[in-house]
Amino acid sequence: YATDYLTRSPELQYQVYFSTPGDYVVWGAGAAVNAGSDSLHIGINGTPALSLTGFPWQQWGWTNQTTTGLTATLNIPAPGLYTITLWAREDGLRFDRLLLTQDTDYVPTGSGPGESPRVGDVPLAQLTPPPSRVATWFTANSRHVAAAAQQQRNWLQIAATILGNPGLLFLGPLGLLAPLAYSRRKRRRLIRALTGATIALALIGFGWALTTGAGMNLAEAVDLPRSYLNPLTPASLTGDQATTHQSLRGLAQTSATTIQYEYDPLYRLTAATYSSGESYGYSYDAGSNRLLEARNGQPIASYTYDIANRLVQLDGQTLTYDANGNLLTDGQFNYVYDTANRLTQISSGVSTAQYVYNGDGHRVAQILDGVRTDYVQDVARALPQVLTARQGGTTSRYLRGLGLIGEQHGGTGPFADPPTWQYTLADALGSIRQVTNGQGKVTLSQDFDPFGAVMSSNGVAASAYGFTGEEQDPLTGLIYLRARTYNPATGRFLQQDSVFGDPTHPRTLHRYAYGFNNPVNYTDPSGNMPDGGRSAGSQALPGARHGTPDGQQHGSNVRTPGGRGGGSGGQSERRHGSGLCGFLADVVTTVADIATELIDLGGNVVDAAESLWDFVQTGDPE
Repeated sequence: YATDYLTRSPELQYQVYFSTPGDYVVWGAGAAVNAGSDSLHIGINGTPALSLTGFPWQQWGWTNQTTTGLTATLNIPAPGLYTITLWAREDGLRFDRLLLTQDTDYVPTGSGPGESPRVGDVPLAQLTPPPSRVATWFTANSRHVAAAAQQQRNWLQIAATILGNPGLLFLGPLGLLAPLAYSRRKRRRLIRALTGATIALALIGFGWALTTGAGMNLAEAVDLPRSYLNPLTPASLTGDQATTHQSLRGLAQTSATTIQYEYDPLYRLTAATYSSGESYGYSYDAGSNRLLEARNGQPIASYTYDIANRLVQLDGQTLTYDANGNLLTDGQFNYVYDTANRLTQISSGVSTAQYVYNGDGHRVAQILDGVRTDYVQDVARALPQVLTARQGGTTSRYLRGLGLIGEQHGGTGPFADPPTWQYTLADALGSIRQVTNGQGKVTLSQDFDPFGAVMSSNGVAASAYGFTGEEQDPLTGLIYLRARTYNPATGRFLQQDSVFGDPTHPRTLHRYAYGFNNPVNYTDPSGNMPDGGRSAGSQALPGARHGTPDGQQHGSNVRTPGGRGGGSGGQSERRHGSGLCGFLADVVTTVADIATELIDLGGNVVDAAESLWDFVQTGDPE
């Protein structure tokens, strides 16, 4: 399988009972299709542990090498049930199976689709181990497993590369043919003709590149049976050796849940009790910093802060910050920011995610372990929203109204998934509680704790959006809220608020707390000031102000037609109406403007060359 849409790799989870603790050699069977450095990431109980690499180039085979060249080992500290998680982050990696063994001399052989039929309800077939060996093969109940497909480059792509180079097409013929024109007027005509041909061929080449390039690095969906699959074990195995398993991702749940909330006199959330039996409790200091967190009546986390309200210790783990108050390390991840205090990188020692922003501060790309996803944002809304996300040949499109309505996922090319729709069902905060397919069947249900951490997720579908309808990373749990990044596990932002509060309303002065510690009644889609009374991700009126618990107005969200405040900057805007005709008219106008600029540039180059030639010949430039 390979990376699916939105760079969220296929996630395979196994629950395995280990009766014998110690170090286990980790073997993986797969094939590197795009690059020999393709790797598979393996975690235990949700924490990344190692990365396997060294898969044979374009053929099936086994490897037990880490990215640092060492033998891959996984330590099991004590007997018990563990969750083993696999992530594939490279779009050209095919992976077949995983083997954990304490037999350091055992070298597995054989693998591939021929021994792993995926027909109907037939599970992945096991390899037959030698009589002296013990091997148990598990099948994962994945939400989305994909097989990578690599399309070879053809002559059309090579032609597109040449034709798509305006510099080559413009400067080459110009240099060869311009001296043949014996007058300036004819030279100018020649320049115009060459420039027009350059633009036309470049556009044709660009179109060809899109057509043929779309077939590269695509994924073919393979849905495994959703029923729990027992491991295939030799008949001689007994007791703990005959381990059973089930996937953490079972069928989507549709039962109703009732939640009862309690608050202190400052309207901070202090307790949440779920009808399913879960309960959460919170206490705060005088500065509205969370001191203790309890689950089901048992303390699970304690917090320590400095005088700047920065969380400096979490259960004894030290957290560090830079001079601007941005979180740098928390014991699990390292964070990097740009000069505008925007999060640009998260790394765990195993995986690295990078983020790219445009000049307006909108996130336009994510690069997860080398796999890039580009976003198109709707900046006409009060707050920008993702319209499309494209990774290679796979594109995800989002339909929005007052909130997220549906998602279309699919690609182009012979090996891509056909475009399919799924629809989101949100609660009053905009949190995506359920996802249905086109037939109305619930394919994903998920629950969140009061501050937004995922409590459970069941089903075969996936969505990039979670708590309050915002983009929620499935691995870190972090939520992107535009101006800042929010960690629902601590109920705090990673960065300080760039908007200073109102001294007459002290709760607005806290630089890190989310939603005034009242996440049930307030959201913060801008990352700058909590909103009350509407779902996150909804369309606010231009100039609407964000409300606070006391009914006062703080901050504004005004957008000028150009996306920036102030004057027009000397630019005039031509409008051709709305709809498809207006869009095409804008495209034609833009191309014409570019052509005019190129023609003027060519004329200026010729004028300069002639002046230089006249000066060399006569000493008197014309």
